[in-house]
Amino acid sequence: MNLLTFWLRTLFLLVIMGLVLVNGEQEANKADSLYAVAQYVRWPQTEQPLVFCLIGKEVNLSRLEQVIAGKKIQGRALEAKAISGNPQSHDCAILYSAIEQAGSGILTVSSTKNFAKNGGMVEFLNADGNQFNINRTSADKANIRFTANILKIAKTVY
Repeated sequence: MNLLTFWLRTLFLLVIMGLVLVNGEQEANKADSLYAVAQYVRWPQTEQPLVFCLIGKEVNLSRLEQVIAGKKIQGRALEAKAISGNPQSHDCAILYSAIEQAGSGILTVSSTKNFAKNGGMVEFLNADGNQFNINRTSADKANIRFTANILKIAKTVY
């Protein structure tokens, strides 16, 4: 192997390692953002835990479990799980996926382009999830109420 081939392979491996690290950091930031958004919703008072449901791999389940471990929102315990199928059959309160409408009482969140504009409730606009749009009309139809604080910092409210 000549010196040029060695350096090209080394550069390629460094780029791949960097992409893996960036992707892992983005997944961690989305988990943090998902928890943060959930804090700005007025949830019904009940003894049932708030269940974060994930469809797909955009949010790392184990990272989300770390973020919510031992925490409560409005006095309710928090749980996270990966699901497939109907989110209502899993007692989901928060659903991260490309599904725009999941049923009454379920907050829908995604990074899919135009998610909020097309009927989803919260659309993360960047990889970190710290910029977002909110579709208040869709949330109202599902009996989800956002606090004024989160509506003020959303980029767009539909």
